[in-house]
Amino acid sequence: IKMCRSVMIKGLESLLVESLTSARAYGVEDRVVASLHETFPELDWEKIASYMVSRTALHGKRRAEEMREVAVTVREAGLDPWMASATAERQDWMAALKEPAHLAQVANDANWREYADRLLAVVAARRTSAADSGSSKCTPVRSRWTRARTWRRSHAARRASRARISRT
Repeated sequence: IKMCRSVMIKGLESLLVESLTSARAYGVEDRVVASLHETFPELDWEKIASYMVSRTALHGKRRAEEMREVAVTVREAGLDPWMASATAERQDWMAALKEPAHLAQVANDANWREYADRLLAVVAARRTSAADSGSSKCTPVRSRWTRARTWRRSHAARRASRARISRT
């Protein structure tokens, strides 16, 4: 039971870390949380996210190890453990950033945004450091950000064009 439940619980933790930290980076976190609330109005997403992100930040290393065991269990059931494996990777990522982002020093009652801000600061510092040293490790991350920004601009232009057409 515990292994099967972990796919869901630790997976949700990892999804919240990735979704909300990305949303925070783009400045749309309030809209994402509002959208989650519209989909599941009975859930307090701020409270759930704060709790789950804090648990991942503090226990990522152990949870990543557990999720690798869960992946074996899922595979033994005849399924490819895509979610369990991805969850282990996100938990490992959090564990690797625990020290540089000083996640253990975040107050127990902190909002998830505090964790996201610290994570994003470390990611940005590493990206800047990689760019300064000429490392090619930075290129894929920058490319994704550039593609996303380009897509957002072209999407906004299409919406504006449609709005002008509908007014005529």
